[in-house]
Amino acid sequence: MSLRLLAFGMALVIGAGAALAGERTVYRGRLGTQDVVLELERNGDRYDGRYFYQRIGVNIPLRGPANALAEALPLYDRELQHNIAEEGPVFVDPHLGAPTQLWNGRIEGTRFVGTWRNVRRQRNIAFDLQHVATYTTDLPMEKSWEWGEEFGGDSEITMARTPYTYLRMHEAQLTEGPEVVFGDVTYRMVTDLRTKFPYPRLTRHPDAAAMARTNAFLEQRHWAMNQEALACVATLYENVSPSAGTLAEFDNENIRVTFLSPTLMSIVQSGSNGCGGAHPNNHFDPITLDVRRGSVLDFNRLMNAYEDGDENLLRQRTPAFTSFVEAQAQRAAQIQRESGTDDDTTCPEMLGEYMAMYFEKNGELTFAISGIGHALGVCLGEVISVPLRDLGPLLRPEAAEYFPNLRH
Repeated sequence: MSLRLLAFGMALVIGAGAALAGERTVYRGRLGTQDVVLELERNGDRYDGRYFYQRIGVNIPLRGPANALAEALPLYDRELQHNIAEEGPVFVDPHLGAPTQLWNGRIEGTRFVGTWRNVRRQRNIAFDLQHVATYTTDLPMEKSWEWGEEFGGDSEITMARTPYTYLRMHEAQLTEGPEVVFGDVTYRMVTDLRTKFPYPRLTRHPDAAAMARTNAFLEQRHWAMNQEALACVATLYENVSPSAGTLAEFDNENIRVTFLSPTLMSIVQSGSNGCGGAHPNNHFDPITLDVRRGSVLDFNRLMNAYEDGDENLLRQRTPAFTSFVEAQAQRAAQIQRESGTDDDTTCPEMLGEYMAMYFEKNGELTFAISGIGHALGVCLGEVISVPLRDLGPLLRPEAAEYFPNLRH
């Protein structure tokens, strides 16, 4: 399962950069007493850009020459809203007939220095920013949140590749929850104070290198989700939808570790996110990590589940595994009928098409419905759990390396 776990179905293009993105220069330093990071891209005789306050993390669009770089206005004001010909940043305050915040800057060698001015309050604050990176990209300043573009997919957020984004994520202030013990392995949840939802990190493991690889994966996944939440907040500069300026319900996301051992880690993420569009993104997204490798588990290492092929591509299930899944769906439907708690057995029938797997604390393999459309969102979640031994001949010898008890 890739990082393409959530898609809002709307474009959040912040900064309104040039049609053809080019070389960008990243600066960091102080605006008064505040830590900021700023990025500029030349577009003819002006710059397009963006910046953020580190403690807030929300991108604010910029436009203009270096000595009169206008800052976009949040679209709370109704008169501002009426001046939007189409969705996009507004740089001129209709009450003043001019920008409200201006960066009067000049580039001196590797520094971008000058004065930030609040026109309405007649207030000037000095800034002094140091060049930290120059890079080239063909992506807009903030890509629409279709995973696999600037963030997500197989692309890491790194200082070399996306320095502006890296600085926004890497230097965030985090809070740490208590350690949770699973035998020889422990984890704790960490929370970016700006986005308010926790995500796990390993804190103790017999193999330090394996722990580092897994934590690097978890960090990238956490960062990508933080990016999406902060992008929704930044839509307050772009549109006037009811969700503009919110965290898109990421702050209400339910994220839990369901299984942890020296070899495997299962995490289930569920909720209802949205930053506009016809429907929210109701989701139930399990993921299981191969802790030894620091990557998503290929279930074929445990069992004869999929036909041979690239593990990163959608593979066909083997006939034997297809039969096993169908049998579990039928068993779940029968349990529902016998319990009398739910007369609708439609959901288990969806398991064949929308199946996801993960492990529970007792080591059982859980089959769940994930990725189903909005109309059938009620079916999201666990369907049935089975002891691993029940897979019988489907199990591969390598499964005992992940679950040593299977040897006995």
